[in-house]
Amino acid sequence: MLKPPFKLASALDATVDTLSAAPCFPEHTPGDDTPSGGRARLADLDPYLHCSVIGTCLSTGELRKLMARFVFVRDSGDLEVHHEAVRFAGQGGAIAKALHKTLDQRHAAVIQRFAKAREPQALAALWGDALRLGEVPGAYWAVLTHREITPALRQQAFGEVHMLSHLVGAANRADIRRLVALERENAELRDRLERQQARTQELLDERERTLAQRRDELAAALAERDAARAQ
Repeated sequence: MLKPPFKLASALDATVDTLSAAPCFPEHTPGDDTPSGGRARLADLDPYLHCSVIGTCLSTGELRKLMARFVFVRDSGDLEVHHEAVRFAGQGGAIAKALHKTLDQRHAAVIQRFAKAREPQALAALWGDALRLGEVPGAYWAVLTHREITPALRQQAFGEVHMLSHLVGAANRADIRRLVALERENAELRDRLERQQARTQELLDERERTLAQRRDELAAALAERDAARAQ
């Protein structure tokens, strides 16, 4: 696992002065961590959910901007920043609180819509609708922190988001293959065009030489005719 070259800003506690890249999926057997009242905080969620929440519900730009308030990320890659955010998400400190606040602000409208669900069935229906419409990021955060979520729905949502990541990866691989093929085809067409342009230029040069020769021959013939008439 990568170890990011992070340094903590002075605002953080000394108890977290050494950073390490914790895995996104720690060993865990999910239990019933449904909040007893109100919405759950990010730190309340089981750690096995933090990777998918942060990776799905925040863009890399948003996450990097947030983390830069607490750690030096300028020379670190997006994966390293993600790993550190996941690691801090369950600690309940300043970073976890900032992550939660940013997620709430980013998806406020969806959270309000999901807040209307008063029972697990209604919540599951809202999640299913969002999934079908492709409105996953906000819905995922809203459903996981909802007070009516059940262990079964939590696992269902996590599994569906996990599978979506595979589908997106497969689509990206297909796109990459198509891109490589298009680039190869483009290179072949460019080479063919360059050869055609070179051949066209050769024909134009040859035509110009032929015309110049004909002009010279005509001028010589006219001069010869004029000379014959002058005698």
